[in-house]
Amino acid sequence: MRNFCLAALCVVLLWLATTGQAKEYDHPLIVQTYRLTASGDAEVEEVRTFRFSGSFSWANLKRSTQGQYGRYGIEYLGVWDADTREPLRYSQTTEGEYAVLRWEYQAKDTTRRFRLRYRIRNAVQRYSDVAQFYWKAIEDEHAPLEQMQITILPPSPSPKLFKVFVHSKAAPGRLQIEPDFSRARIEQRDIPTDSYVEVRAMLDPAIFPQASMQAENRYEAFLEEERRFAERELREAQRRARIARVVNWWINIEIPIALALSVGLVGYLVVTYRRYGREPEIPEIEYEREPPRDLPPAVVPAILTQSKAEPAQVIKGFSATVLEAARLGYLSIEETQTEGLLGTGLFRRTERRYVLTPEGKSALMGVAIQSPVRKGRPLEEFERKALRILLIEAGDGNAVTESELRKWAEKTVGSKTQMLRFIEGWGKELRRWFEKQYFRLDDPQSESAKKRYLIHLAILGGAGSVLTFPVSLFTLLPVSVVVAIIAAVSLSRRSPEAAREYQRWDAFKRFMTDFSAMREAGPELLPLWERYLVYAVSLGVAQKLIHNLALLAQEYDYSLSHPAWYHTASGATFSTDSLSGMTNFVENLQNLTSALSSSTSSGGGFSGGGGGGGGGGSSGAG
Repeated sequence: MRNFCLAALCVVLLWLATTGQAKEYDHPLIVQTYRLTASGDAEVEEVRTFRFSGSFSWANLKRSTQGQYGRYGIEYLGVWDADTREPLRYSQTTEGEYAVLRWEYQAKDTTRRFRLRYRIRNAVQRYSDVAQFYWKAIEDEHAPLEQMQITILPPSPSPKLFKVFVHSKAAPGRLQIEPDFSRARIEQRDIPTDSYVEVRAMLDPAIFPQASMQAENRYEAFLEEERRFAERELREAQRRARIARVVNWWINIEIPIALALSVGLVGYLVVTYRRYGREPEIPEIEYEREPPRDLPPAVVPAILTQSKAEPAQVIKGFSATVLEAARLGYLSIEETQTEGLLGTGLFRRTERRYVLTPEGKSALMGVAIQSPVRKGRPLEEFERKALRILLIEAGDGNAVTESELRKWAEKTVGSKTQMLRFIEGWGKELRRWFEKQYFRLDDPQSESAKKRYLIHLAILGGAGSVLTFPVSLFTLLPVSVVVAIIAAVSLSRRSPEAAREYQRWDAFKRFMTDFSAMREAGPELLPLWERYLVYAVSLGVAQKLIHNLALLAQEYDYSLSHPAWYHTASGATFSTDSLSGMTNFVENLQNLTSALSSSTSSGGGFSGGGGGGGGGGSSGAG
């Protein structure tokens, strides 16, 4: 009897051990396809593979209908066995902000594939300069996921703009945009169970004609947000790298040597910077009421950055050059309006055409003219070069539309657009012209100290890295690289004259954006508004200046002069309201050239961060 009881107890314990084991499942693969429609909806088909250990009879998927940029409607259309195509029983319910899908099946110790179909209403947010599809393709909480594949299909190819960014805690995967800009494919592996995979696609808003449009520009803000995500990811990666270096230092006898050399290089940099890198100290200026120097406006943004001209700033000079050429009588700018969809007037848009005047032809091509040249200065060679790009390269030699300019500038040569390649060389030419006419922008002593420091860094860092290898891989070598980058930037300083020049132009910029300061200056400014406008464009404050000029004209009941170079589509008489309306023209010109100065019209990448897309939630099975 005793033996029987022991045997029975063993059987019970064995049964408890067997049945007490937790059921488990994971996802070897999830494949999703998002078909975006012209109305801004998304039709989704996904195949979820489940690998079951144990017995299961149901699964669910919860998706949030709220995101950073709006609310979404989610409609589940069905669930099928992906292999047999058998429809499965399912239900859709709501839990607060979540749309919940639940389906039923029978599975035990096997692998099953389920096909899900659903529709996302208002999936795309459309703005004046960008359309955005921002969605958590993989929910916040899920079972272990080995691999996911996502395809995004816009309603039509989007060559003007197709950028995709992927946010996840997983290692970067593979992103491919088709050469004809008809689709994007994303692959990523080993997704942590507590990490979503979020997709942000930026597309041409014109391919979503039926979606409601928010009349504002958001493209640059979206790019800036993505830059912040990437920088945060970089800082986190650097933090982890520093921790790893600290650990390795303490397990290697070469740590003191590498550390001493690193500290010495940093200390040497600090001493060099204190002596040669700090900007000259000069008294501050609150405002400059007039342009500090009678410079061609293209030159201003090129000379205000340290060490070299930055394309993001130089492009403002290109926009200003177009306006300056018009102000001086070399160009005229004409508005035209399209007839709209099928000639109905719907979706009409305004486009501008830049036309050479006879004076302009003479300046660019040396053609003799009979009419007298309008009063104003002759164009500099770098200004003529910009107009050749505008009228000859992008246009027909006599005129060019904004669409034609965009088409020329977006064409890539290698990894850069034609506009970016022009701007990089043009910025150097602008700085050389200024230095030849006036003074050096970079302090000679500072430049000599920088070269000397980098030579010493290469000798000491290189020799020390060899002597302390492999510790130098985690200590001296990265420190040398970082210090070299810091030295290349921080040891360049402006000459005293350049520092004063920068301060004066910055004070003039503040003046144009401060209405109270402009009011103090009085109505004498108003006859000069065209001249002030070109400098405001080059300094990036044109919209604010136009707003202030309109207020000032109203306050003094001043009738502004009609710009002879700008012809509206309506032919209406120029007024203060017309000046306010020019904000759209100036903003469009700046946005056009700025967008075209980026390296490509498509691209993207992987990063951590994000979280603003809709569709977050969880999934489960039991």
